[in-house]
Order: sequence, then C-alpha cells, then structure tokens
Amino acid sequence: MSCAGPRLARSSEVRTTSHVSTASWDEPGQTFNPITKGLTAFSGFLTSGQVVDRYVTRRGLVVDDLDWYLVFARFRLAIILEQIHVRHLAGKTRGEGFDSVGDMVVLLLAQCHEAVEASPRIRTARTAPTIVSDR
Repeated sequence: MSCAGPRLARSSEVRTTSHVSTASWDEPGQTFNPITKGLTAFSGFLTSGQVVDRYVTRRGLVVDDLDWYLVFARFRLAIILEQIHVRHLAGKTRGEGFDSVGDMVVLLLAQCHEAVEASPRIRTARTAPTIVSDR
C-alpha cells in the first residue's frame, strides 16, 4: 500500500542514514578521517549531503531535524572511538590500525562543534529560554 506525499521519518531511519553516510564521510577540502583516509573524497563519490538527499527523496521522507541527528551520530561515534583509543593505550587491543583512532575522536568532536554553530535549528534550541518550575 503506498502513501500519497512524503512521510515523516522515523528516528531509526534518520539515525541509520546519518550515521552510516556522514559520521565517517570524507569530502574534498576537509580534514580526512584517519580511519578511511579520504576514501570517499575521490572523484565520483557523492558528497554526504547528496547521499542523504537521495535517500530522503527515494524514501519519500520529510526530515526536519537532520542536523541534530548528524551531530548526535558523530558524537556517538567519537565516544565509541575514544573507548577503543583508551583500550589501545592500555595495551588491550589486538592487531594493527589503532594508532590513529584518537585523532579521529578529536576530528569528530570538532565537526560536532562546527555543525552546532552552523545549524540555525540547533543554535535556536541551545539559546531558547529555560523554563524554571516553582517546585
């Protein structure tokens, strides 16, 4: 059964899309993720925005709060990678490739900060007056 017109996205759809397509997406002119090392910045790859736009368009979704989910996805990944970094520094990881994980945490947190500052929706929410209860 098909619905007429776009539908509101379920939060799980947005989280999955934003996390997979942008939290580790490299683009020309930006510092590359030390894990992917610029893989998606090569000619022929879509930008992260183009990937999200295609997904939203093809799924017929309306996504009003995507900025928040993108920041949340990067922040969540930074937390996971920081724990891996701590384990690596303590000698509790196996194999190679963990040396640059800590660099990725710094990059992701900087991207979170930049995205919050650039997003009118998040900045408005951040500066909204706080309601204080008399209780």
